[in-house]
This record gives sequence, structure tokens and C-alpha cells, in this order.
Amino acid sequence: MLSFPAPHEASPPPLEALGEAGILFADLSGYSQLVYQCAHDEAKLRKLSTALWRLFADASCSLPTVRVEGYAGDGFLALSTGPKPAREVYALALALHHRFNTDVRALLHDLGFRASVSLRTALHVGKVWRMPIATLPGQTASQAVNLSDAIVVASRVVTSQTCRRNGIGMTTTCYKRLLLAGGQEVREPDEIIQDRNLYPEPIEVYRLKAEETERILSRGALP
Repeated sequence: MLSFPAPHEASPPPLEALGEAGILFADLSGYSQLVYQCAHDEAKLRKLSTALWRLFADASCSLPTVRVEGYAGDGFLALSTGPKPAREVYALALALHHRFNTDVRALLHDLGFRASVSLRTALHVGKVWRMPIATLPGQTASQAVNLSDAIVVASRVVTSQTCRRNGIGMTTTCYKRLLLAGGQEVREPDEIIQDRNLYPEPIEVYRLKAEETERILSRGALP
């Protein structure tokens, strides 16, 4: 019979409230097929790892208020706790897509497979709490669990048709913050996700139009 060690703490540590954080989900669509094809070919596996390194290495190094919370093979979650969380995760999304288009896409296509590969990023702003996890007794916690329904919403947006077609999709909250719309009425969303089993309320998804991007950039350089 399997036995598991008891937790070394009687109760979890207190939660760290991050407040209204910017949330970015990055997902590399088509990755599963690529890694399946490359897993038993050392040369191609090395080329795939080079592409992933170019895309994900130091993803938020130029944005001191943005922290990558954890990587998977095909993407990661990043949180911004700065004064302008929507602009900060938007800046990271733009940097990732530029890197993908200039340094990564051609390398992935050069693997010799017909798998369609694209980068999708979802943006949202919402309340997040972080709980540190110490891996061994006496160790300083080096990992954390994030608790937030806002992260769940962002994970749904990254699978939307808007993200699939445009690369970047965002919730109404993030869209209005980027455009400084506040309590103003805004245009109709580009997509509405309705899944009553998982999300009691519809999730509105936006892509930025060219003129909206110009309005954001006209307020000064992004972080």
C-alpha cells in the first residue's frame, strides 16, 4: 500500500493578496504534435528546444512588475502587479508575438512537419491571491499556488476563436483599461463565450483594432 508523508505544517501559510493583477496566458498551439514528432529525433528535438528557448527565455525580463508564474512545454502564465497591469501584460504579449514572428516561426516550420503552429495570448485583469509552498521542512518557499477565478477566465479566453484568429484576445476588463474607458460604453465584443456548465456568465472577448492600438500607443511608450 502506498503511504504519503504528512504535511510538515498543520495549516497553510497566509495568502498574499496581489490585488488587481494583470494576467497573461501564453499558449503555443500545435506544440503537442511537434513534440510528439521530435521526441525520438535528437537533432529535431534540439531544434525544437532552441525555438522554445528563443520564445520563452527571460520572457518578462524587461518588465520588472511582471512575473512568470510557471512554464509548461507549450506556454506559461504571467502576472503583473504594477500600477498599470493591463498595459504591462499587453506589452509582454506584443513582445512575445514579435519574437515568435521574427525568431521562432521559421525555425519551427523548418522541422519538416506539416503541423500548424501559432502563438495565442489571452489578457485579463482581476484579483489574485498567492499561497507559498515550501517543498521541504525548513526550506524557504520557492513555489506558489495562485488562487483566482480571474486566471480561470483568462485560461478560457486563450482557447477562444478570437485568440486563434488574431493571436491576442482580451476580456472586457482588460480592453476598457487599455483604452481608459472606465465606466463608458464600449463597442460590441468580437466574441462571446457561453458555457453555462463552467462559467455562469458569458465571457466577452475583444481583439484590438488598428485604430484602438494607435490610441493606446499614442499615450506613450509601453512599459
